[in-house]
Amino acid sequence: MAGRPKKKPEYNPELQFNNFLQELRDAYEEADSLRSLADELNISLLKLRKLLITADVFTSDICTEINDLHQSGKKIPEIMKLTGLSRASVHSYLPYTKGKCLKTWRSDYTPYD
Repeated sequence: MAGRPKKKPEYNPELQFNNFLQELRDAYEEADSLRSLADELNISLLKLRKLLITADVFTSDICTEINDLHQSGKKIPEIMKLTGLSRASVHSYLPYTKGKCLKTWRSDYTPYD
């Protein structure tokens, strides 16, 4: 065995993240509004929207527009000018893309990308 032994060998961050996303999906289906769900979870509305977009359970016209612009190669400042949104708002409409946890559940992910 190379290196230091793990303090919590049973801990699986991918499983934890997937469980969190499933709980978030369930909560979203029962919520009255995004704002009330964000308040209940004690997170910002922007973070909640980004998580729901990443989990493929939330979309809107502006979300689709921003994602199309981003996938066509537009940079964040260009998207800000075209949409009139702030940097934080533009980022909140884009899914999370970093982290190995995301690779396990993103529907568009293939291990050979």
